[in-house]
Amino acid sequence: MSGLVQQLHCQAIAMSVLLAVMDNFMPQDEQGRMAFSESHMKCFDKIEVDIASNRENYKSKEFPKSISEITRKGPANLYNILHGEAPASSEDRWELLETQSESLSPQSESDQSSLPPPYSSIITIPPSIASLPPQPKRPTPFPPLSSLTPWKLSTSQGLQRSLDSLHRTRNAPAIGIALVSAKGTETLVTGVRKIGNPTPALPTDLFNISVASGLMTMTVLARLIDRGLLSWTSTLPTILPDFAELLHPAHVHTTVEMFGAQLSGISDSIEIAEDAKLWPYLQDPSVSGYEGRRAVLLSYLRKPPSNPPGRDAYKWNWVNRLIVGHIIETVTGRTYEEAMQAELFGPLGMRSAGFGLPDNIRNASSPDPIQPFPHSPSATGPPDALSPGLTRSTNPPALRPGDGIHASLSDLCTFLRVSLFGPRDKLHGQLLSKASWEKLFRSSVGRNETAASLRKVQRDWAKGTAFSENGTSGGFSASFWIAPRVDKAFLCVVNMDGTAGDTVADEAVLLCTRY
Repeated sequence: MSGLVQQLHCQAIAMSVLLAVMDNFMPQDEQGRMAFSESHMKCFDKIEVDIASNRENYKSKEFPKSISEITRKGPANLYNILHGEAPASSEDRWELLETQSESLSPQSESDQSSLPPPYSSIITIPPSIASLPPQPKRPTPFPPLSSLTPWKLSTSQGLQRSLDSLHRTRNAPAIGIALVSAKGTETLVTGVRKIGNPTPALPTDLFNISVASGLMTMTVLARLIDRGLLSWTSTLPTILPDFAELLHPAHVHTTVEMFGAQLSGISDSIEIAEDAKLWPYLQDPSVSGYEGRRAVLLSYLRKPPSNPPGRDAYKWNWVNRLIVGHIIETVTGRTYEEAMQAELFGPLGMRSAGFGLPDNIRNASSPDPIQPFPHSPSATGPPDALSPGLTRSTNPPALRPGDGIHASLSDLCTFLRVSLFGPRDKLHGQLLSKASWEKLFRSSVGRNETAASLRKVQRDWAKGTAFSENGTSGGFSASFWIAPRVDKAFLCVVNMDGTAGDTVADEAVLLCTRY
């Protein structure tokens, strides 16, 4: 019954909207009114056909008997039955009529006489409705007509259809979206956890967020700066004293902010460092993330950077993120993973957040995947699912400060929301000081990249400045955008790496900007 009532309610709203539009454009002379009405009869005829269909399918229910009743009586009766409000007509204008009734129970015949005209003469309650027992007050009434745009009521459904279409055309295993706006948060997902297996991906699944992990790392660094444990201008000799004697002179004056903003001048690939011997060491299962990060610092900080540090030295590199991660470890006395849990995941209530691939071993051994599987694109067919050993080799634990965090879409919404609103976020706005929130999203030393190494760009849909980061690694790709001027943020994840996965994530973000 509730579905039928809502359907009738929407029909009434549609008719009322149509009448309101006609009122605004109706010619003043009688002949013009007649011509205008006749030109819109197709719309009225369509509504009449729909009502006839409802009457046929629900023969036991009471319905208006003609199109004329629907255009005047129908909306009035439906509003009265649903929540004690009815559209009133005055000189062919339709408005909401306030009544003394606040319940769903229909008015008796004696009550009808007290209604202002013209409803005292036209409102009739069908016997099947009048015999219903009184109902409690509806806790959340339908919104008033003035606040509705019926043609846009299915925004999330439209985005879901667009996401499904993108999934089909791009041959991606699964795509997940986390959306945040001033109106709330939403998560959407499409596809399967693993190519070749029908198990669908779910909004509660855990996705690796690739390089989007970097903003989380920088947020924790900002918390430690707020606490006075270091500053944005701190240098390595003061915060990493055990490395002081090993530092090459070119790194002595490089600040924490410069490492965070990727302005250290370091650009050499980590895969070829130390004659390509460092990377196999990081891949060794017996080497922890902490040990791996210290090895990276020993390798890079003892030699000069490729370019002099500073505003002209921007080059994204894993090493900068790993140095920030080890700074966090040194300052807190905890491993990076422990510090992230204590300083970010715990305070934000991100219970699903963790490191590496979620349930990696159990996921690989289960007949049906229990979490999204990592994939790499194939040049000849569907993407290839990656084995646990291969994913560790492409994404060892040492890299987690820049690429190694996983979480559910819902928890990602929590982080996006606090990043978008900062001190305005009522739940977690106190995570950082206002100055630190601004610092993370402020251009660093005159560049378009911020202190958190986010790209700062201008976009029409953002009505100005937007911040973004994207990347791909270890079988996953991610792209996120934060647009403060329109109070919107999006994060899109795909369980496929490479250029193909990166492209799908970016295209999913583009879909978000259209809704």
